[in-house]
Amino acid sequence: MAESRKNLSVSVLARLLAQARETDEISFAQELKVLAAVMLHELGRLSSGR
Repeated sequence: MAESRKNLSVSVLARLLAQARETDEISFAQELKVLAAVMLHELGRLSSGR
């Protein structure tokens, strides 16, 4: 399972870096924040606040 998560993280990062060329800085920063929050939540390091 850890290997699967690692592969997913790499593929998300690759997509994000490829997309960085096509978007403005503000949009890129917003998407990066959301993706970081999702990944932290999946790792159990960020709660949903419920």
